Amino acid sequence: MEGVSLFKIYVVFFLLALQWVSVEGRELNTLSGQVLRVIDGDTVKVLSDNNKIRRIRLAGIDAPEISQSGGNESKNALTKILGKRSVNIKVLGKDRYHRTLGIIFVKNEIDVNYLMIKRGHAWAYRKYLNTLPLNKAIEYPKAELMAKAHKSGLWKYRDPISPWEYRKNRRQSP
Repeated sequence: MEGVSLFKIYVVFFLLALQWVSVEGRELNTLSGQVLRVIDGDTVKVLSDNNKIRRIRLAGIDAPEISQSGGNESKNALTKILGKRSVNIKVLGKDRYHRTLGIIFVKNEIDVNYLMIKRGHAWAYRKYLNTLPLNKAIEYPKAELMAKAHKSGLWKYRDPISPWEYRKNRRQSP
């Protein structure tokens, strides 16, 4: 961690934790369903138990865009993890595109969002970590640091561009 002391990391986590107090105390809804399709590295379509098709955006992560380096690799990694499996989703709300935001679990215990970061197929989406339960908001950035240290997934590339920077650069291009 070049130029970043452990103390600074702890201070940032402490300050952010103040924002998470309200998130940690609320009751989360759970949704069960069958994965129909992986759209990209952080979005899937699920047929819920009540036969409603929902777009699920994996909360707290941001995967490379399909048109970006590592985008197809990220989508393929999520497809390999999920396939057409049954999943449980801890619903955290809706995003601005009206997708359901959630943490996806397979076998009722494996956090797929975390796994995507840990394997280096997504970034911890720091801008929205305050929407997660506190334990997840701490685990996700740690998983990213582990992936970087092991040069896993997108971290094997030299200077990978975060999806939010990639999108910003595309908007600014003529």
